[in-house]
Amino acid sequence: MEKVIPFEVTYSHTQNYDTRLLFAYGSVWTVVHPNLVRIDPKSYDQTNIELPGVLGPVRPLAFGDGGIWIADTGSNTIFKVDTAEDSVVLKFKASMLSVQSPIAVGAGSVWTVASERAERVVTRFDAMNGEVQAQIALPGGSSGIAFEGDSAWVAGRNEVYRIDPASNAVVSSTPVCDRPSTIAAGEGSIWVHCRNDGMVDRIDSWTGSVTGSLDVGVRGPGMVDLTAGGGSLWLATLVVPLIEIDPMTVELRRTYEGEFRTEANVAYGDNSLWLLRIRPSGEILRVSAPDRY
Repeated sequence: MEKVIPFEVTYSHTQNYDTRLLFAYGSVWTVVHPNLVRIDPKSYDQTNIELPGVLGPVRPLAFGDGGIWIADTGSNTIFKVDTAEDSVVLKFKASMLSVQSPIAVGAGSVWTVASERAERVVTRFDAMNGEVQAQIALPGGSSGIAFEGDSAWVAGRNEVYRIDPASNAVVSSTPVCDRPSTIAAGEGSIWVHCRNDGMVDRIDSWTGSVTGSLDVGVRGPGMVDLTAGGGSLWLATLVVPLIEIDPMTVELRRTYEGEFRTEANVAYGDNSLWLLRIRPSGEILRVSAPDRY
């Protein structure tokens, strides 16, 4: 049953943070130009890691292969930051167009939707050296990519394409809600939010079938961010600050209200949600995750 409850903010800090948050390798990661910023969730100490030549804006951050990956659309460059060394250990050129579209890491590769032919090409890069391994044509335009199980998943206009890393080919297409604008992996599933009808669809990563749908009532491009953690799917939106969904039943659990608006950006880690407040600009918030029922 849906419950509307207030935020319980346990930490906040303002520093002109970019609207990109990620929790990985035990830390919160974000961008303060020209640095990648690592935040310790226990002490809140910050480490600034310079990204040489970054121009911004950056795409949503990704992690995997021992690193944090930053895709800079301004310089058409992808950076890898080694989490053990807190330094850039790899950078390579990548043709990119949309700042909204994320990159993905999996099967020893970095996957990105390239700007060729109106974002109808996925480029696969070797995560060790940045060399192009494959360019994979898509049936239509794309708005994002995620990696789950043994496949890369690409959000199309009204469908999600599944790419097999062994063959570097699209092996299936799954019809979904109207115009996916956000795609994410978590809880063994692929999740998409569609900007035209406000639906969230869950795709089983084994069968490739839609196994649940929910109308969250939020429409428009760039309005929603998705993340999974703590046994829930979380949506940060420009309309409702935070929405919690049961990933098993795809039913609404709770919505969260605050005395302020947040960006459509959310990360989960250390039993907390991490959000960005719109005003004052760049304020990062830590919100306690709810107790389970």
